[in-house]
Amino acid sequence: MKSDRLLPLGDVIRLVVVTALTSWLVVFSIPASLAGDGGALTMSVLPVAFAPAPALAPSEAMATAAAPVSQPTSADRVAQSVAAPTFTPLPTVAPPTLTPVPTNTPVPTNTSVPTNTPVPPTATPVPTKTPVPTPTPILPTATPLPPTATPVPPTPTPVPPPPISWDGRLAFLGVGIAGAPVSPGQQYWRVVKGIFEDWNEGSQGHAIAVELLDEGGNRLGLPFGAQVGFAANGGTVALQWTKLDQPYPVIYDMYGGLGSYSVWITVDGLPSERVYGMGLVATDSVGNLIAQPGRVHCNFKITFQRARR
Repeated sequence: MKSDRLLPLGDVIRLVVVTALTSWLVVFSIPASLAGDGGALTMSVLPVAFAPAPALAPSEAMATAAAPVSQPTSADRVAQSVAAPTFTPLPTVAPPTLTPVPTNTPVPTNTSVPTNTPVPPTATPVPTKTPVPTPTPILPTATPLPPTATPVPPTPTPVPPPPISWDGRLAFLGVGIAGAPVSPGQQYWRVVKGIFEDWNEGSQGHAIAVELLDEGGNRLGLPFGAQVGFAANGGTVALQWTKLDQPYPVIYDMYGGLGSYSVWITVDGLPSERVYGMGLVATDSVGNLIAQPGRVHCNFKITFQRARR
């Protein structure tokens, strides 16, 4: 009668572990191969290391061979399947070492050694003779002459007029002379003579008589009817040159009292001095003059001469 011999429990466990690891490696290596080879299906078979069964001693081997082999029960199988498997660590697979592709090393080119360029000799400049400056004679600076003064025409020195003939009674009565606005060298009519005649001397006349002379003292030959200006009672009166046969050709009758009349000349448009304060006078009981306006007849004789200041 032939009897079935069962494997030892340790061998069975080792077989189960090896099978499980192999299946696990196969399952996980296929997707990695697909991803690494662009989708091509490759299978990598990894070497599996089987642990050798431990050697038995001769007495143990004989005892094992002589011992009857018992059939495993259902409980043993369940215990074998439930027992925790022992994992044998797989060897670490090192990543393949990439061999670097050799790069082309450039062959160095021969660099030409620069040659020394000969420097041309510098020409030594020939010294030139510096001309000695000729001293420039310094001419004496001409002293500028002061500007010639422009001769100023001499200012005509006013010649004092000759003394006039003036009756002292005229000053007592307040009769005077007002000067003319004349510049030096200008012609004008100047009073040169003044005479007072009382009631007896003037033959009871009551007039202002005027005579005109030229620069030489000669009677001025005015035509008949020439006008001579007078001022009477604050107004201007134009008298005519009519008494040619008398010493005083211009006669003007007075009717106002002392201080009412003044006289000046308008001939040739020249400035003229003026005699002011004339008029009828007053007397006392014995016939003496009183320097106040009155009704007593009298005459005033005035001579004008053309002169130059």
